Amino acid sequence: MKDVDIERIYNDICSSFVIEKDEEYYKAVKKKFSFIRTILSVYKADDVIIKTVDAFGDTLLCILREYYKGNIALSQTKMNNQIKKICTEDKKAVNDINNCNVFDGDMKDISFFRARTDADEDGFKAKDMGVIPFSLRIKTTTERFSMPGLPCLYIGNTSYVCWLELGKPADYRFNVSPVLLDRTQKVFDLTVPFGHLFDKDSKGNKVLVKDITVGFVKRIMITICSLFRVKEQNRNFKSEYIIPQLVMLACKKEGFDGVAYISSKISNPGMFGVCAVNVALYSRYTNNRFNVNAKTTELDKHVKIGDAFNYGMFKQLNVHESSIKSPLWIDRCRWIKNIEIYNEQHPYMATKFYEFDKYIFCHWTDNI
Repeated sequence: MKDVDIERIYNDICSSFVIEKDEEYYKAVKKKFSFIRTILSVYKADDVIIKTVDAFGDTLLCILREYYKGNIALSQTKMNNQIKKICTEDKKAVNDINNCNVFDGDMKDISFFRARTDADEDGFKAKDMGVIPFSLRIKTTTERFSMPGLPCLYIGNTSYVCWLELGKPADYRFNVSPVLLDRTQKVFDLTVPFGHLFDKDSKGNKVLVKDITVGFVKRIMITICSLFRVKEQNRNFKSEYIIPQLVMLACKKEGFDGVAYISSKISNPGMFGVCAVNVALYSRYTNNRFNVNAKTTELDKHVKIGDAFNYGMFKQLNVHESSIKSPLWIDRCRWIKNIEIYNEQHPYMATKFYEFDKYIFCHWTDNI
């Protein structure tokens, strides 16, 4: 196969996660798996890795087929078994937040953000931005890593990714709170795009990283399944949510607190994923015991959230935060921190979103 074909296939695996119709999802996932096998074969991956791609790809496609056929319990059982197995094959599959792949074992607090739209003139207070109580479970909807009736807290590592996830709302509608976690949360780590299987040698050539585990390859394949975005409107059912939601339920069964993953709203997760990481944290009853009168969740004990700041109001201020030491993780991050705007790369630190992030945390930490 020609080098140009290999590069094209590699780029197709790393991007092009947008499809037009829901019915295209199954074939699109199958095609990605085929490309993964081709690339790994060309780069002479071990036979055990190639066989893993074949076998696990067949398993994930089987899970999708059984779900489509209405055998949802069977799909869930298969996913439960796979998540449990991955955690034995890959010791980095489950981590506290700071040790997720993208956060690279940071020793300090990771700054997160929680966003909502359309506050009244008084704005959203911290209590409005926190975990949805079980008594208000009627407000929970179907999301990528959560299901109706199961409260789940979604947070992002930048205000930018929160803005993307909310559908790019107008400035005056966009309200963001600062969030800190107590580091006790154990999450299944899906911040592993396909490009993380490769490195550069001394001559700048692409090479496979050493000591690839089968569990790591499986996590990458689940990540790929979870990155798709479907343009088709007015859908009551979303195929691209099947795998993530089954993963979520499997993780709950294993006692994990959530999932860290890369947003599906960006074009290339390997290139732009650093500024677009989401964490979905699952709510639990205290001591995991059902209480019909419960007003709070176990998750409330592990999350600290501040009042929301309105982005439109922030842009009216003449603020100068450059002289203040930044409390943001993004400043400590050693990876390239670019976002894509009109098919061009721009440093995140050159955006208003970065200044907004900094303003939020500087003013919140002053008041803690």
